[in-house]
Amino acid sequence: MKNFLTIVLLLMVSISYAAFASGDKEEKGETKDNDKIIFGYASMGDTNAFHALVTQGMKAEFAKHDNYELIVMDNNWDGEKVLENADQLILRGADVIMTGSSDSSIFPVLKQKGEEAGIPIILTDMNIDDFYTFGGDSKIAGGIGGEWLGKMALEKWDGDVDLYIGLEFPAAGETNELRMKDGFIDHIRKYVDLPDDIIFRVAGNNDIALSMQVTLDILTAHPEAKHILVGNITDDTAQGALAAAQQLGYTQDQILICGQGLYDAVSAKNFLGPPNPWGATVAYWPSRYGEFVFKILDAHFSDGEPMPRKWYVEHSLITRDNIREVMDMTGIEVD
Repeated sequence: MKNFLTIVLLLMVSISYAAFASGDKEEKGETKDNDKIIFGYASMGDTNAFHALVTQGMKAEFAKHDNYELIVMDNNWDGEKVLENADQLILRGADVIMTGSSDSSIFPVLKQKGEEAGIPIILTDMNIDDFYTFGGDSKIAGGIGGEWLGKMALEKWDGDVDLYIGLEFPAAGETNELRMKDGFIDHIRKYVDLPDDIIFRVAGNNDIALSMQVTLDILTAHPEAKHILVGNITDDTAQGALAAAQQLGYTQDQILICGQGLYDAVSAKNFLGPPNPWGATVAYWPSRYGEFVFKILDAHFSDGEPMPRKWYVEHSLITRDNIREVMDMTGIEVD
């Protein structure tokens, strides 16, 4: 009987030690040999063409790598859904989570969830200091657009600007400010005078119809304005601005529009057609996000390199002069 009890005790001690060792390993973020690294990706919202391309790119890239498991979810532009999906990804054993939200009010709770689970959370296309971030560098991208608008205004109108319209996404908080104020407005001002009283910063909210309507309202309220610049949070708002300008009969001699994104055939088709007020956009390469993300994650998990707090895609200005080269590089097709 004593021998039996001794064996039972030894087994209990062995099991307890194994459990402790395993828990300690997980706490340090290590994985067992032959275990897959689980990457949880939650799209901001795949109803948007940009984010649908990001999701497609993630699936295509991670399908190439047998040592990774990709779990894909959709936040559907809902702050509460962001938190629910984060909970689900944590429960499913994610080693790292990439997510995004245009609702900055949920970030403190999201940060807490990551800290409590001991899982790094990476925000997509959001410049928030409390998180790892990947995607567009909003200030750089907005600055490229602002410089194009400023240079063109100087070249075409000798720097005489009557009106600036910024079609923005205020709910995005700091990201919106970096792209639209520090980016567009501050960089336009490097080339031309842009006083505050001719600046109209309005919500376009990535919505073509809304952007068209608010642009129509501003233009019809200022018929005296002959030289107008329009900066955009995305190419969706740029499409709305172009529709408003064309409905009112404005040409590229009166209005200059710069977008942000180049993520679908609509944007590309615009630059293949005859000149119109929408003359440029800034590329973010959403279809290549998966490729960029994998390189960083694999360097971290396979080679032990520290994950950078912030890393970004390389932005490029796209105009009618280089659109065909970009299409060949990205695979964008136009009917």
